[in-house]
Amino acid sequence: MSSATIDHTPDRDEATDNCLVEKVVTAAMRAWKMHGEQPEISRVPVAEGSLLTVLLARRARRLEFFVEKDDPAIWESLASLDTKGLLQLCALVPLGLSGTARVHLYNRGFELQNWWLDGGKVAFGSVEAV
Repeated sequence: MSSATIDHTPDRDEATDNCLVEKVVTAAMRAWKMHGEQPEISRVPVAEGSLLTVLLARRARRLEFFVEKDDPAIWESLASLDTKGLLQLCALVPLGLSGTARVHLYNRGFELQNWWLDGGKVAFGSVEAV
């Protein structure tokens, strides 16, 4: 996977969201490293003007997408992915988006994992099939 960037200055809400997503990504990386993985992180374009942070855990054959907002174009892009069974797809979403994620990713080969902040620390829910 290659990295991509958007050439613009984020507004205050975007900057806050980015910091939060970075915190979640860091927590996920730490968890994978505790399991002996060396996760790879990329930012990939998934819809017009939208990038998603993606974590690849090669040994586990797992590709995790950090969805930070409810954007129909993002859901459509994720739902269209097909790794031919080579990688397990997983969407990591804030707890408030879990219902939306289920609707859009149902029967598309995804697993879902919720996350939330608990006392300023990132907490993860159980991984579940969608």
